[in-house]
Amino acid sequence: MFHPRAVSRASWRGAAVSLAGLAIAAGGMSGCGLGPGPKTGAVSLTVTRDFGSVELGTPKSEVATASETAMRQLQRLRDVETKYSGGFVQSIDGLKGGSSSGRPFDWFFFVNGIESQVGAADVTLHPGDAVWWDLRDWGSATHVPAVVGAWPHPFTGSVDGKKPATRIICSPTAAEECSQAEKALAAAGIVSARGLPGMAGRGTGLRVLVGDWKSIRTDPAAAALEEGPGSSGVYLQPLASGLGIRVLTPSGRVASLLGAGTGIVAATIIGDGLPTWIISGTDSAGVAAAVRALTTRSLEHHFAVAVTQNGALTAAPAVASK
Repeated sequence: MFHPRAVSRASWRGAAVSLAGLAIAAGGMSGCGLGPGPKTGAVSLTVTRDFGSVELGTPKSEVATASETAMRQLQRLRDVETKYSGGFVQSIDGLKGGSSSGRPFDWFFFVNGIESQVGAADVTLHPGDAVWWDLRDWGSATHVPAVVGAWPHPFTGSVDGKKPATRIICSPTAAEECSQAEKALAAAGIVSARGLPGMAGRGTGLRVLVGDWKSIRTDPAAAALEEGPGSSGVYLQPLASGLGIRVLTPSGRVASLLGAGTGIVAATIIGDGLPTWIISGTDSAGVAAAVRALTTRSLEHHFAVAVTQNGALTAAPAVASK
């Protein structure tokens, strides 16, 4: 069976269809309880469906051991069924992947707001890690590389056990909004520094891109949003003119078009780099609204959000009520 360790972010989209669920457990299925090792700190588990719109059960937080993996954690705290010789998470608490109304659904998981590139049995958890499983429609985006709903992760946690630097990339037109973004990060315990435009490659750390859409749209991470969720994993699609933001459904259709004064908070990954968070909007009022949305209350369990200058929040994708 194809092993996900060999999958780079650049080639993941083609392989994700056969690996949806990201739960390859080779060599790691024999232990369902905590493995041996010293205690390392608290880790949490959240389970949702439909892009975080429905929370399934109560999130759990507990002290784990040094050998804890995402698969062991899930099997210990939830009722899990697997298939393909235990290499694929088929159901959690009886909720199965498969298809619905002709659309494909499967389980995917994030660690600190970053979609895992390897199976759950191969992900060692570290102190403070937040694991989030979501059953979602992947017909329009086989790969959602990063989400904003684990705020203040990934900035306050680790990425593969290491603490990356955080750099704020500011548009020249957004000096005040950028200063406010720095204050919002600092209030969440995030240490950041100003970075240079275009720093999007491997080893450059986490990026926070701040500015109105016309000013930032040539950045590689921002440009991916204009191409749609198949490229960015983000179900918000700014117009190239910067005059509006399309909010998309899971199938990629336009649910609404938001105009002047709209801001967005989204995250994506380019190549093998770390996430770029995009704090943008149609204009300065929209950017300011996006900065004000940098709170747990606004972002929790959302993949991405659009927000108006009066604070009205729209989660993306736009999921129909069930």
